[in-house]
Amino acid sequence: MDLAASLREFTDDELLVFLTARPDLVERGGSSSFVDLAARSLQLHSLQSIASTLTCFEQEVLDALLHLGTAAASIDVAALPAQPSDPALIEPTLNRLRVLGLVTRVATERGGHHYEVVKEVRRVVPAPFALHPPLAKLLDRYSVPDLRTMAFNVGLPERTIGKVGLISDLISRIGTPEGLSRVFERGSFEAESLLRSIHDDLFAMLPLDTRPWTRSTIPEQIGWLLGHGLLLPLSVDTVVIAREVAVVLRGGAPTPSFTPTPPEVITRGGHLSPSVRSPGVEFTASGVVEAVAAIGSAWARNPPVPLRTDGVGVKDIRALAKGLGIDERATARLIELGGLAGLFAVDPFANQVGPTTAFDEWLADEPLSRWCLLAHTWAHSTTSLSRVVRRDDSERSDAPLSPTWESSVDEVWRRARVVEALGAASRGESVDVMSVAQRARWFSPARWGIALDYLDRVETILEEASLIGAMAGGSLTDMARALWLDPAPDALERAAERIFKPAVSVFTVSGDLSAIAPSELSSSVALELGLLADLVSKGGAVVYRFTESSLRGALDHGRSVAEIHEFLANHARPGVPQPLTYLIDDVGRRYGSVRVGSALAYVRVDDPAVMAELVRAKKVGKLRLRQLAPTVAVSTLAPVKVVKALREAGFLPVEEGENGVVVKQQAVALSGGGRTRNRQDSAKSAAVWGSLRGATEKGGPSVAPVVGSNVRALLHTLRAKG
Repeated sequence: MDLAASLREFTDDELLVFLTARPDLVERGGSSSFVDLAARSLQLHSLQSIASTLTCFEQEVLDALLHLGTAAASIDVAALPAQPSDPALIEPTLNRLRVLGLVTRVATERGGHHYEVVKEVRRVVPAPFALHPPLAKLLDRYSVPDLRTMAFNVGLPERTIGKVGLISDLISRIGTPEGLSRVFERGSFEAESLLRSIHDDLFAMLPLDTRPWTRSTIPEQIGWLLGHGLLLPLSVDTVVIAREVAVVLRGGAPTPSFTPTPPEVITRGGHLSPSVRSPGVEFTASGVVEAVAAIGSAWARNPPVPLRTDGVGVKDIRALAKGLGIDERATARLIELGGLAGLFAVDPFANQVGPTTAFDEWLADEPLSRWCLLAHTWAHSTTSLSRVVRRDDSERSDAPLSPTWESSVDEVWRRARVVEALGAASRGESVDVMSVAQRARWFSPARWGIALDYLDRVETILEEASLIGAMAGGSLTDMARALWLDPAPDALERAAERIFKPAVSVFTVSGDLSAIAPSELSSSVALELGLLADLVSKGGAVVYRFTESSLRGALDHGRSVAEIHEFLANHARPGVPQPLTYLIDDVGRRYGSVRVGSALAYVRVDDPAVMAELVRAKKVGKLRLRQLAPTVAVSTLAPVKVVKALREAGFLPVEEGENGVVVKQQAVALSGGGRTRNRQDSAKSAAVWGSLRGATEKGGPSVAPVVGSNVRALLHTLRAKG
């Protein structure tokens, strides 16, 4: 049965599920008939889109149908694994694949429901069960001498035969359970364990350059597997386990078993399980709020100059990290997080990086609301914070706050799955990273990439979750659980009471011009204190130091001496030391005694009367001349424009060079401009995270479709036209 005929047999409910699951078919006015709808659904991009949403179990059932190659019933599919499955679990999944338009139901002489894969689907699933080419195809690429060497290595008797015979002998040895056992007996336990690890963790595929000049760099155990035909080159940079060897490792079947339910998350006692790399810097919810606030406060006083390509340079990140006492990698990610939240930005006109007006509003908000903004920003961002900190040192990192050219809603989806997996574990119990990765991947393997990409991605998400205060000690924090998983309306407030201490508005100032502030100092007071004094250290208490430079910076930002005295009188306890009062008054007295302004041109005359006439002339008003002395005025316009305007007004000016000598001509070229940052978050992210509430109790995230009015309209159109 072709797909168009299958779609006609759908019930209205099934057709609604089909159209809702494949929104690309509804866009641009939908289709006018079932034939048109079927043709559009079989296009490559549409098939890839729906295939990426399949769960691991759905993918396994689809792979089983592809492997069988003919119409099959649920009992046939259930019998395929080495550990047979229950046909009662297979039938609903086969029907689900039918409703998604990937398989059709056909009638056979045996009776009952039989299903076959739509032939176009093979384009998006070229290797069912990750079974790579057979031994005959892979070995055919070797020369006869190399095949003889391989035959000797696996213990085959020496025979004078050709290439076909050698390949046949090798298949009989390494492609059967008995022969493979003999080969393993000739090697070491480490080699067998490594082969099984490549099969289980890397989907029987390993990135490796096997060209002759790289053989000396290949690890010994990998070299042994290559020399015995257990790993064979698929391309110049990839080796694989051949189909027959993989089947042996899987217990004599294409797959060892099906996984109809998400894997359980394994917990361990008291610590995060060992993984490829450490979990990184951990912040509490209050800690990340304080860190982001400290970054904004530091930049409010001393904004760095952005890179030519926009973003914050390594030197500025290093200086900021040192001043705040935070790891450089964490600092870069926090800057990126603040940028995604709209708190920090590059100003192309002032050519500096600094806090935005949204940062001031954020600081004035309650601590819980400030953390929620950061947490939601991370959750719904279509780009990763770790783009600014690459795992591989050889790969160049992006600068924080630089433009993002690559984004994907899959980033949002992957974070949601990891949070759901963490939520499946009991409160306070550390999780096993691999089990979290396997559970998160189960819901849609295609979204995680191949090989160990999914484990790497999960570890990165765990690092970022630890950074924003959503994970601590290997488990989900109460704050994160209340925000994303707990449907109780007061859960978040109750969790916040244990994290955010009541804010205070007083600090202690000592005679050595230092101020000691508690960590729970209110944001408005902390911001003002950070403007008046330099941050020295952070910890249980925050230490600031008043200096001539810090007070000058406060005056630069519009504070007056009287306002500084008033602020300290209201918040410094037990009082303001006399040395600090003297320092403030001294800086205020000297502040502004020397003034520097900007001007591109000056006008100098010999007679004060000429200057008075020139300043009053309406024809030169556009020059915006500012008289500094009886015979000197300045303008913000370029000298060439000033000369031209004065000549048009009837004066006869000449142009002077830098040394005061009259020049014939001087041209000044002005250039400017900058690049703005473009960050767009997908509206789909809200639905992705909204499905998490109650997910743990239901065994996984909700997949109930939301039917739109345009879907119902298309349904009526299709039914009307038959």
